[in-house]
Amino acid sequence: MRKNLIGVLLVLVPVVLSPLCAQNPTLEKKLIGVWRGTGAKGQPIQFTFGPDNAIECKNGAFVDSGTYRYDPSKTPGHIDFIFKEAGQVQTIVAFLSDNKIRIENNDPGDARPKRFSYESVVLMRKGVPPDPERKRPDSPAAMSPQDAGEAMADLYHGAMVQSGEIVKDHPPAETAKARLLKLKDDYIQKFTAIGRRREAMSAAEKDALEKAFDQAYDLKNPAEVNIWGEVQNFYKNKDKQVYDLIHSFEFIDRYAKFEQLKKEDPAEAARLGIK
Repeated sequence: MRKNLIGVLLVLVPVVLSPLCAQNPTLEKKLIGVWRGTGAKGQPIQFTFGPDNAIECKNGAFVDSGTYRYDPSKTPGHIDFIFKEAGQVQTIVAFLSDNKIRIENNDPGDARPKRFSYESVVLMRKGVPPDPERKRPDSPAAMSPQDAGEAMADLYHGAMVQSGEIVKDHPPAETAKARLLKLKDDYIQKFTAIGRRREAMSAAEKDALEKAFDQAYDLKNPAEVNIWGEVQNFYKNKDKQVYDLIHSFEFIDRYAKFEQLKKEDPAEAARLGIK
């Protein structure tokens, strides 16, 4: 069953802040405002936290109401929504910055997720301009660990999205394979270029790269990756080779991690001249 918190939670919901949240003026002030994002089907989603300890959440015509409990002492934060119609939904939430939050999808009655997935939703505070983009060197050889981590996040997200978009018209298997193989080869070349830069880094710099990757990827819109899952499911029982090829994009970042690639696929590493 597809998780539907985003279809249940992200609705017009008058919500009363829990005692924990209400007793934390800093947290309450941080939440106040209008937060907007995009749902799994591309629909606009909006959270409005008011100064009177109320929240409005909009997602199409579905309407429910209730209360919630929020525990910011957990990492990521725990948040429980108790709806009049849907019942209790346990999930996680995190501030990505002062002006961005992320909420994980879940079904009523299910156990709380332990980590965020591509089904989560990212919301940005209305009226706040996007953070100015820092100029990143075009050549991986000139990239700092932060630059390389952010570039890897862009590539990984792009690979997942494009591997779905390129076959969303459900072409015949041979056509789908040709498109996907060309796309994958393009991304392999880009990831290996960053991998060569990564090989020259110290252990501390590699850790900084990984941290930059995680932080940058958390800011991506997870709903955009849904197309990857949809086309993968379409080909699952139609052509195993196409299915496996689409699935392989989930692990394409290993081409920037030479030690991982050599361990998992030594023949592929040798093909690329990675020693």
